[in-house]
Amino acid sequence: TVLVISGMAHNPVAAKPELEILKQAIERDIPVGLYADTFDCAGRHWFEPVCVDVRFLFTPNAKERDKARHLFPNAVITATGNPIWEASAFPTNTREDVRKKLGVTSECNVIFCPLRKEYDINRLHLTLLQEVLGPNDGGAQVYVVIGIHPGDPNFKEDNSVYNPLFPRRALLSQGISTREMLPGVDLVVNAGSGAGIDAIYQRIPVIDIVTVAQMAAMKDKAIVGNIGHFDTEIDMAGLERLRQEGAVTKHAVKPQYDEWRFP
Repeated sequence: TVLVISGMAHNPVAAKPELEILKQAIERDIPVGLYADTFDCAGRHWFEPVCVDVRFLFTPNAKERDKARHLFPNAVITATGNPIWEASAFPTNTREDVRKKLGVTSECNVIFCPLRKEYDINRLHLTLLQEVLGPNDGGAQVYVVIGIHPGDPNFKEDNSVYNPLFPRRALLSQGISTREMLPGVDLVVNAGSGAGIDAIYQRIPVIDIVTVAQMAAMKDKAIVGNIGHFDTEIDMAGLERLRQEGAVTKHAVKPQYDEWRFP
């Protein structure tokens, strides 16, 4: 039996080769299936051209399975979990292993700051982190580990591009993956990175970076997205409270896209 199984890329450009292969398989009457590996992944609208032809779909949990039923009317949908996330619950490194690699003692507090590919978001992330730490960078016992995204084109071009925004006791996590790093940190300051999910599996506190106050200060028509993970990466509860108080309004644009209007 021949089957074609594809992932569901996070943007239309990256999804082009996946969609092309799926369409060719459908034309040849080869059964096709999709693996929606994260939250809200099955709702990525650029896969709409093939949805009715998808025979089977894998989702990370039962809630995502139920949300996907109307999108894939002819598919057998199975909640399989996400083995990559689940592996985060069983780290191979110990706290002592990580601290030794970083050159940091067990008494110090270590904050992990995973960056993304986007320069503007990273600048905002690091600026807000500096504000939180204060003029003394949190004190002599606080170290900040900066996780550079491997696909960041700005860092590849100039590996000092973010240096002016680093706290004084900043360390780069190069050579240590996020999953290897987490057992040794005390706090994750997140900006939409998947590291937040990994940290939750290990019960490491996560601070989300996009607050209601920050959204209120953004320019008109700013677009805020959570890249398909938990919506706690954005303060949706805070937005909803403001809506109930009449301070903001919410307008549905299309499925999974809403416009929030501030005065």
